[in-house]
Amino acid sequence: MGVNGSANLSHYETLKYWRFSSALRAVFKEQVPTVIREESNESWFLKFPEGGGLDQYRSRKRLFNILSIPLSDGGGFKFWGKTGVVDYKNVAGDGYFFNLGDFHQVVKTSQEDVYLCFIFLNYIDDSFIVK
Repeated sequence: MGVNGSANLSHYETLKYWRFSSALRAVFKEQVPTVIREESNESWFLKFPEGGGLDQYRSRKRLFNILSIPLSDGGGFKFWGKTGVVDYKNVAGDGYFFNLGDFHQVVKTSQEDVYLCFIFLNYIDDSFIVK
């Protein structure tokens, strides 16, 4: 649950790496850069069905950074940073790198949206990400 509690329940599905089929693992290994695979602690797909979303959320502790890569165009992502809220329109392949302790939200979708996500311990910097 996010900041709105049961008034705005998040709606999505996950597929964690350890549940990938062997064929999907082979594609993952071939397509995801080695540095991301080796430095990340966990990886998964997030699938938001039409009308799904993630309520505004943040972790209580700043232990992890997230790299979230939309695999489809058009969905929306919000991030609350030091300068306020920023609204992003997803572009397939572009990624969002943020601390899980910062507020973030996937706005309710008007289409099916899928993200490939990675979690890193907070000490990992973003030098491997093309900006």
